[in-house]
Amino acid sequence: MVKSIISHLAFLIAVVYAFNLQAQQEDQRDYYNWFDEQVGIENTGLFNGIRYKELYRIKNGKHKFYKSPEYQTANLWYDGQPYYDIPLKYDLFEDQLIISLQTGTGSSIIQLLKDKVTGFQLDEKQFVHLRGIEVFKSNDQVDGFYEVLEEGSSLTLYKKHRKLSKKVLENKAVLYEFRNDDLYYILHENLFYPIKKKNDLIKIFPERKKQINAFFSGNKYLMDTDYDLFMTQIADRIDAALTSKPSQS
Repeated sequence: MVKSIISHLAFLIAVVYAFNLQAQQEDQRDYYNWFDEQVGIENTGLFNGIRYKELYRIKNGKHKFYKSPEYQTANLWYDGQPYYDIPLKYDLFEDQLIISLQTGTGSSIIQLLKDKVTGFQLDEKQFVHLRGIEVFKSNDQVDGFYEVLEEGSSLTLYKKHRKLSKKVLENKAVLYEFRNDDLYYILHENLFYPIKKKNDLIKIFPERKKQINAFFSGNKYLMDTDYDLFMTQIADRIDAALTSKPSQS
């Protein structure tokens, strides 16, 4: 009986905390939106960028942006400040963010300075700007925007959204078609590992080989229909196994 009461109290405390946290976030959003409106969006740090000019004419609607060539509502952290409900396009070919800001004289299209972007939220997905992390067996270091698919205690799974271009000549004009070529990475013990196939996971976590093989064998349909979820689930299972592994004395 006592355990049941304690469990119910703990649940109620968690619920109240969640509601308070959500209320604080909504209050913060309202405050920053109000402040930007008062000072004028053209007087905020968002105008610290580059005037954007489109360089590519596309063919067959095969654009270079995340999900849509239209602006989407996003939240972002830029130059140390949060901004909410900003019209934004994510250029996957150039790995850049473009925003549209309404001013008293019309609208301005600005490419944000990449080094000043800490992260952003778009399409209910969380993206972060990763820098200075060593890529496994490479002299390269990471510098770009990555979607956080799974963040565990011992590893983090990232997705790199990107598009490749194809040049097309049509009536003496140069057009471009862009296609998706997404990549997946795991950050583990301060190293960045590219994940292209099952064996890449086994090389990182050889002690989980049996578990990895079993998951791939039993989830082929999921792998074919929702690869993001497939990768998220295997990463979650590996992280849980590593976290629960007894320490060596």
